[in-house]
Amino acid sequence: QQLDSQLLPSDEGDDGKKSLKNKRVLVLGANGRLGSMITRHLLRTHPELSEVVAAVHYVGQSTTRGWGRLSYEVGAEDGIGSLGPAWSSEEERNASFRYDPRVMDGYNLNKLRIVEVELLDPVQVRTITEGVDAVIFCATDFEGNRPRAIASLNAAFLFRAVASPTKGRVEIEGLRSSLEGLVGEVGERR
Repeated sequence: QQLDSQLLPSDEGDDGKKSLKNKRVLVLGANGRLGSMITRHLLRTHPELSEVVAAVHYVGQSTTRGWGRLSYEVGAEDGIGSLGPAWSSEEERNASFRYDPRVMDGYNLNKLRIVEVELLDPVQVRTITEGVDAVIFCATDFEGNRPRAIASLNAAFLFRAVASPTKGRVEIEGLRSSLEGLVGEVGERR
């Protein structure tokens, strides 16, 4: 209790209970099953939050791969949509959605910020943990029920997984980077 009061700003609301008012929450692994559901829950049931930062896995290029589940869970596709016919040109085949206040008013999507991050890169993790009040770690190396090294049949990942099972694992190194980022952030707040 004493350590919490030294490290964190007052978390108590007007009624003396813990509060998320004006807090920034970082969800690591927000494009996964659990992370996307937690992101939706935070946005819809805690409008007092100042921001929910949804950290998704960086895949190398500007891409939406893996964002489908997050987009679906938070309701970004519940707006007014248009879908081009499959037989039309590539430009006309796209789907798009606009914000519809009648449907999406309580979704609080204005408080959602999506960032791409490689959790094995301590510099990136330190950057995204700056200024957050809480971190929810949902990231994993698994794709479905298989570890990434096996799922992608990537020889480098597979060799690393056999040679050093803890090296390059999001569950270990990613968590370590996240904790180091938070410890550094808390130390700087003092």
